[in-house]
Amino acid sequence: MTETIQAALSPLLIVGSFCGLGFFEYPLGRPRPYLTCLYFLIAWSFYVYLFYYFYTTICTTIYISWTNIVIIFSAILSMFVSLFRFKKLKTCLCKLSIVDDTLEVLGTSKEYRRLHKWTIRITIGWILLTLFMNTCDSLWINYEYFSISRICVPFIGNHMFHVNALNGLIWGTILRYISSRFHQINEHIHNLLKDDVMYTRRQNKLILDIQQSTEEQKKCRQYMWIIMHVHLELCFILHELNEVFSIQMTLQMASYFAFFVELCCEIYTTYADKNVDTFQNFLDKLITYIWAVVYTAKLLALNHICQMICDKANETVAILYKLSNDNSDKDLREQILQFLLQIKRREVKFYGMGLFYFGYDFIRKFYVTVAAVLVIIIQMHITYDNLLPYDDVINKS
Repeated sequence: MTETIQAALSPLLIVGSFCGLGFFEYPLGRPRPYLTCLYFLIAWSFYVYLFYYFYTTICTTIYISWTNIVIIFSAILSMFVSLFRFKKLKTCLCKLSIVDDTLEVLGTSKEYRRLHKWTIRITIGWILLTLFMNTCDSLWINYEYFSISRICVPFIGNHMFHVNALNGLIWGTILRYISSRFHQINEHIHNLLKDDVMYTRRQNKLILDIQQSTEEQKKCRQYMWIIMHVHLELCFILHELNEVFSIQMTLQMASYFAFFVELCCEIYTTYADKNVDTFQNFLDKLITYIWAVVYTAKLLALNHICQMICDKANETVAILYKLSNDNSDKDLREQILQFLLQIKRREVKFYGMGLFYFGYDFIRKFYVTVAAVLVIIIQMHITYDNLLPYDDVINKS
């Protein structure tokens, strides 16, 4: 039984712990910092050894470009930030469970079982996508010269790429679930608006007596008071989650931008170099486009979730204005106006370390910048080899 949101998110959080994005917990809710530190020491020592071994023996330069170094650095920094703010994340999840308990009293059923199944699907999908991308890169590397050791290179070199993806899936899943909570609050306010319209019609027809109308007004004010506190608590949780994930989200977008810059260079190189084998050129384009589709889907999905939460919060404001204008209860109107004032003071926006806001506008600016970089690459004839360190270019040639 998944009775808490921590249990519902456990598949993602457990896999994230093995990837360095959180502490091990056994039983659920009890972090094991010493076990986590021991695991990290062993795992990272083994990973660094394998990375150095494959680089020195096979001389694979595709993972040592400057853009990939940026991606690896952002993934490592995200791991440390995730560990540092893991306790605050668990606190936010506990507060979110309390909000779900309150909504359950209002008649909204918990969706932990559905969320648990969704996280299982996401985890399985992430594992399958990881295997698929590594397999594609293995075929690409072993096209000219086949070797067992070369098959294992993508599983080591792409590890940080996949850790970045898993980090985005974790905070994307949590934010998507909070968006559904905002939707439920809007549904409750819609029902309150319908009930208020029916009450006004009955009052105009003099069907209800004074005592019944007073009781309905009192229940309506209590109902609105509960909804107001639930909505404000959700806004407060979102602000705390933004502080928890702000650095990771910013580094995630920075790594995406670095990847798209490298991608533009690869595309330009494949079209500019006409002296390569036809099938080799086709394979290079195919692998490049597969990575482009994967990263584009992640970029659009994460920003769509952020924009969706902002739209749900703005929809609450529009519904409250309508409820305030159509309501005849002065006390309830005053309560709604106070509610609106509190929402305006706690405007829901997701920012990256105070530098920019996530959403559709960020997507537009992101691709405008990528297009500008592509123009610069074409004008300056920058190929993929120009992004490699000097020594690697010499080795490759």
